[in-house]
Amino acid sequence: MAFAAKYRSRCPNCHQSIEVGQTIEAKRGQKARHADCNQNAKDEAATQRTVAYVRTMGQWLRENPEPTMSGFAVEHGAPTVMLDGCLTSEERRYAEAEHTKQARAWLARKGLLAVFEVEHAVWEQKRARAESMFHVGRSADNGDER
Repeated sequence: MAFAAKYRSRCPNCHQSIEVGQTIEAKRGQKARHADCNQNAKDEAATQRTVAYVRTMGQWLRENPEPTMSGFAVEHGAPTVMLDGCLTSEERRYAEAEHTKQARAWLARKGLLAVFEVEHAVWEQKRARAESMFHVGRSADNGDER
């Protein structure tokens, strides 16, 4: 419950002084704290959990790169295409899209398209499991707030 401070004291959260008249929160048996210190501490903790999640998922994605159709096709013997470094970003996107179409056709002819789709689906499931396991503030087992 928030109310105005009657006495000067020190906040146990931020260690700054509490002046008479400042809005504070206190519970019976606990030291008074600035009313916004509690929220600031929660915000800081949430920020730290988010940073940890981003770092952890980034590491997971580096260790488990998403399988690409072009890469899968090349691994299984499809001809490679070397894209010229002089392409504009738009030309490069077009060339990559064309290469993906050709890789899809090549995989279909070799009967490997379904194999790639299964491999990619398995990767998606692993990523979803990793995301739920590392999700900010949630337990992987039951989805409850920690």
